[in-house]
This record gives sequence, structure tokens and C-alpha cells, in this order.
Amino acid sequence: MIGLQDLKFWLEIINNLILSDRRDKFVPLKFSDEQMDKLIKMNPTISKSQLKAELNKLRFEFLGLPLLDVREDYTESQKKSLDVLYERNQYFKGEEVQDDYPVPFVKKDPKDRESDDLFGASYQEQMDRLGFKHGGPHYNNMGNIEARFDYWAGMTGETYGQDGRFGVFDSPVSGMRASLRDIKTKQNRYKDTDNPLGHAVAEYLGGGREGTLDQKIQRATGQPNTSNYNPDVQGYINDVLFKYNRDGDEGIIDAIAMREAASREAANYYIKNKEAKQKAVELAKHSFPKGTTTKQMLEFLNSLNN
Repeated sequence: MIGLQDLKFWLEIINNLILSDRRDKFVPLKFSDEQMDKLIKMNPTISKSQLKAELNKLRFEFLGLPLLDVREDYTESQKKSLDVLYERNQYFKGEEVQDDYPVPFVKKDPKDRESDDLFGASYQEQMDRLGFKHGGPHYNNMGNIEARFDYWAGMTGETYGQDGRFGVFDSPVSGMRASLRDIKTKQNRYKDTDNPLGHAVAEYLGGGREGTLDQKIQRATGQPNTSNYNPDVQGYINDVLFKYNRDGDEGIIDAIAMREAASREAANYYIKNKEAKQKAVELAKHSFPKGTTTKQMLEFLNSLNN
């Protein structure tokens, strides 16, 4: 017989799982650390790692289930109320990202020439619009790529984090491109396996190249009470797979941003910047030498269309 405490525990789980960020497909939301702590207090017999594992299993089972839309039988007032409720439950809902660094329309410098490929904007205007000037808490490093991997195009040589562990990129475009290209390169490495993208993500998270996917996940997980411990590697893989199947390479960028960002605001810095994301996807198809800037990469991309 289920006790009252256990009932409250699982009702709390179901209450969070039923929220969706799409209307046509069921997409359960992830639990925050605060919610996880609350659940563990309600049921102290389960550890945080066990709870995460069970939630990830449930979440993966529910991902993508079709939703029944009976709104055609509703009144206009009822439909409007549902729309309001849906918008309020959006996980990444908000206004479009604004231009943080607007610049005057000055064309005295050659870099300010207009280009049809840039929708009539100059290179400088586009660079500013795409967030070329890094700063604030973002550092343009979407995937938290370590500074020691300094061969990525767009790296500035600056660092952040404890002991300068992570590298700063010159724009969100180059930061998104680096993480996506890394994943795509690894995905191609495992093209003959039954789950190329799963292997790629597991290696990306530190699972190494050798062995089965389960072995990679185990290595990427690490040991409890260590700085590299990551008990949710499978959940990370599931998120990337789902969003890739739904949105292609842009979905990979979204999944990594959601997983790596310290806040919703930081994740939206990449996810909501649609134009920068599209440029990153195109640039990820090409190799660039160390020291190449975002401006130079975009000029190269423009040259392909001329």
C-alpha cells in the first residue's frame, strides 16, 4: 500500500512531467536542483543520483509522444485561455534577443561594405548584431570548451573560470560552431555504429573513443564526490538525440546550450539568436586554421555564394 508521503512524492514528479513546451508532441520538462532537493526531502530513502536516473528513464519514455488536440470543440474563450496557459509554461519563452551592441551605419572603412549574403548589412553591422563583442557571463563559449584546446577558430586567447580553465570566443557564432563541429566530427567517426550521435556525445563529455557506448557513458559519468562527476550523461545524450531528430543541427546547438548554460538567460543567448545559429551550422561544415576570426569565417562563407 502506498503511503501518503510516497503518494505526494510521485504526484510531485507527475506534476512536473506533464508540462510540455510544444503542443503537438509531449516534451517533459527537466527538474531544477531546487525541485530535486525538495523531492529528496519528501523521500529520503532515495539518493539524488538514483532519482536523476529514474527521472531520465521516465523522461526518455515520454519524449515525443503525440498529444491529442481537442481544441476544435472548444469555444473561442476556452482556446484563448489554453493559449495563455501554454505560453506561460514555455521553458524558454521570452522576447527575442535584442541587439546588445548596436553600431552606427558608417561605411568609411572597407569592412563596412554591404553584401547581399548579409541581407544588405555590412560585415561590421552583422558582426555586432550577431554578438561579436563578447562580454558578461557568456564568454561566447556555448559548450564550455577548455582553453587548452586553443586550435578552435574564433578563440581570443582570453580565459574564464577557475584557473582560467575555459576559453573565450569572439562571438556566439564561433562558440556555437566549435561545439557543433566537434560533435559532428565525432558523429562521423561512429557512423558505422548503431548510435553514432550517442557515441559522439558520450565522447564529447569525456567518455573516450574506445569501447561500447555503455562503457563511454560510464567513463564520462566519473566518480561521485569528484569535480568531473556527471551522473546524467544518458540524459544529455537523450536531449541531443531528441532535438537533433526534431530540428537537425540547430537542435544539437539548442540541446548543448540548455545542458551547458548556467541559466535560462545564458541558454537563450544562443537559442534565441536564430541568425547566428544558422551561420554556425553553415560554418561547422568547413575547417578553419587556428587564429581565424568570426569575421574572416563569415567573409569566407560569403565568398562561396558569390
